[in-house]
Amino acid sequence: MPLLPALISFLLLLTSPAARAGDLLPAPQGPILLAVSGDIDRTTDGQVALFDRQMLESMGIITLAAISPLDDEPVQFQGVLLRRLLAVVGAHGTAVEAIALNDYVAEIPIAEAEHHDVVIALTRQGHDIPVREMGPLMILYPIERGLDTEAVAARSVRQLSQIVVRDGATPWDGKSVVARSGPASNDGSSLAP
Repeated sequence: MPLLPALISFLLLLTSPAARAGDLLPAPQGPILLAVSGDIDRTTDGQVALFDRQMLESMGIITLAAISPLDDEPVQFQGVLLRRLLAVVGAHGTAVEAIALNDYVAEIPIAEAEHHDVVIALTRQGHDIPVREMGPLMILYPIERGLDTEAVAARSVRQLSQIVVRDGATPWDGKSVVARSGPASNDGSSLAP
């Protein structure tokens, strides 16, 4: 079973104090759900860090009460903290560009992800999130006083497929990091490295 050794290697890399800039992350074994690029130290191929579901889940799943556009009341989402993902890739920057399957882009200050439990949601009410319901990944903010603003709503990206880490003072050039072909599927297989 080649998946188990890859997951063990990934977990060892995450917890190793010897992890250094330029270390390669294990290659994803399943369909790619998320690509991270930009000002990062660790990648899967020297340029981009690609993540499948099991790699994301191995970072630790938390539960978050949030309201998506499909909900009138808060529901339970499960996912990975954005700050944890940024630590895994060794992000250096002040902002991330969160890019959706439809090329919608939102800038999220990294300081915001460090101060709030901003989550990359993998499941809604314990079930995978289909593309038709704005999945397979979403960026969601916790329900807290002061976080129900239009700016936060604009940063709550649905159908998340890419993250570009950069210095917020540098304008984003609008180029996607991963080419897509064909219609999006729920398993993220529309992403191609």
